[in-house]
Amino acid sequence: MSVAFIMPTCPVSPGELERIVRRCAYAMPVDGATFVVTPTTRAIHRNLPAAYPLTSLEEATGMDFGHVVVIQPDEGLEIETKAQCFIISNITRATLEHADRKPHPEDTPALASHTFGRQLLASPHSGFAFMPVGYAYSQPVGSGPTDAFGFRIDRDVNALRTRESHQKVVAVFGGSSTWGTTVMHHETFCHQLELLLNQASQERGEITEFIVLNFGIHNAVVLNQHIFYLLFCEKIRPDVVIGHDGFNDFYNGLVTDTYLLREHRMTHPYVMESWPQRLYGPSVCGPASVESVAFADFNLPNNIIHAYVERKKQFLDHAASAGAHVIWGLQPISRNKKALSELEASEIKRIIAHYGIAQSIRATENVYDLFAQHVTIRSYEFIDFPRVFAELGPEDTHFFDFCHMSPLGEAVIAEVYAKTIGGRFLRHA
Repeated sequence: MSVAFIMPTCPVSPGELERIVRRCAYAMPVDGATFVVTPTTRAIHRNLPAAYPLTSLEEATGMDFGHVVVIQPDEGLEIETKAQCFIISNITRATLEHADRKPHPEDTPALASHTFGRQLLASPHSGFAFMPVGYAYSQPVGSGPTDAFGFRIDRDVNALRTRESHQKVVAVFGGSSTWGTTVMHHETFCHQLELLLNQASQERGEITEFIVLNFGIHNAVVLNQHIFYLLFCEKIRPDVVIGHDGFNDFYNGLVTDTYLLREHRMTHPYVMESWPQRLYGPSVCGPASVESVAFADFNLPNNIIHAYVERKKQFLDHAASAGAHVIWGLQPISRNKKALSELEASEIKRIIAHYGIAQSIRATENVYDLFAQHVTIRSYEFIDFPRVFAELGPEDTHFFDFCHMSPLGEAVIAEVYAKTIGGRFLRHA
């Protein structure tokens, strides 16, 4: 069945349209695409290439569509259709949502494998699902394949326990920047890393096959990564373990319970406090969000950094003791660039204003600065991505917000990791 794309009241580039169509192809069969315009929007989009032919709303009314996708709808827009309706809420990210803004079981079938996932799928709210070991996550529509816990993994991990000697497993841990919340499955640095490593192996005439597993999950801190490693990854004895992180520990650390942070070096995602708040009320629990805390009440940066470093060493030491080569990757943030592109600057300004997070982002940037000034990582292979991105200027868009990447930004990260890993496992790399 064909898909009708209702064009927005703002310009869309051919590249953005291509990403939107590709995003939708993860969620629905796109056997044909019709780009629908009103008299007003036809003038806005009249210069699109012939590959994107425009159809009037009157003509489209008599056509049979399997799905309708409304691109960045205006407030109050109503669409009457028998077809299943979706929304592209952000053109830059190509963010796809159901029109009813509820989770649909068919989007994440693997989540139905266990009781906690089924509870999430039955909930009117998408996002995080409580589990005895932390949480699982229901990803946005059209993100591509995920497993029963929300990881962007499309293979049987247990089968890798008995892999061939030429197969090398690279396990990557982190938060939403590792998961790739602003990009599609094939655009994530984990997917690109696997392609780059196997391409390098083939070019050198080697039989080494690299398998990259993306254990990133939204909002995860290093403590979560360690737990996920114990539960899902240690059993397969990966050859390489990457911890690609920093932002979540620094950001969540601002409002983590002060006693747990200071005395026990424990940082947790603030979303973990939402469940007791619902059970017992907010008066006996922590803040509803990082943004609800006054700047003066944030935790001390040195306690945040101490907790991050101690937990990261604990995690990497554990993985190394099982035989893995470990890599400490400090993820970049947008402020690391020499200068932002016009798109980066406008998107970051819009998002910060929309969510009211100016003070928390400023405080997180301060923790990054103090980490760079006072912490030296010597005992591990350390990749300082803030330094890598400090060489990049405004000519290209590498970020879609303050910490999440564009496909190009993901490619930069993949290339650095590929060079590091290839140099260790491939001859003449």
